[in-house]
Amino acid sequence: MIQNSITPEQARRQLGQAEEVAAQAHRATRWYPWLSVGHAVAALAYTIAIDALDAPWWPATTVLVVVLALLWSAVARHHRTAPRHWVRDMGIALITWAVLYFVMLDPALQLVGATSPAWWVVAGVVAASPFAACAFARARRWRTRGRAGPGARAR
Repeated sequence: MIQNSITPEQARRQLGQAEEVAAQAHRATRWYPWLSVGHAVAALAYTIAIDALDAPWWPATTVLVVVLALLWSAVARHHRTAPRHWVRDMGIALITWAVLYFVMLDPALQLVGATSPAWWVVAGVVAASPFAACAFARARRWRTRGRAGPGARAR
């Protein structure tokens, strides 16, 4: 069997290089929380436009689709690196938002006759919360990466 030997100085240098690569990867994926916040703002604006401002459904939906397409195209065009499972996480947040808004909150508020814009703003914030959770969960994973303690995964 081949014996590998490495000096302590070489080991420190390699660990330093690994930490630098991890820091570069973190810097390269800083756009992801902003994408999540962009989705949350677009979802909230959509809810307010439709229900509080009584905007027509098709134009408001078209604007939402265009804004989301612009967000995704900017990501595809300018970012070569991406956090692990980011498409899955964003897809789950998008589906959760759609179910919360279209299936649960919108019909419930219409059923009880909530006409105050405050109810719709609250419903929009609640429905858009999966995007914020997506951004903060990713940020939490970055902070705990490489640390021992609760929430840190073994490698």
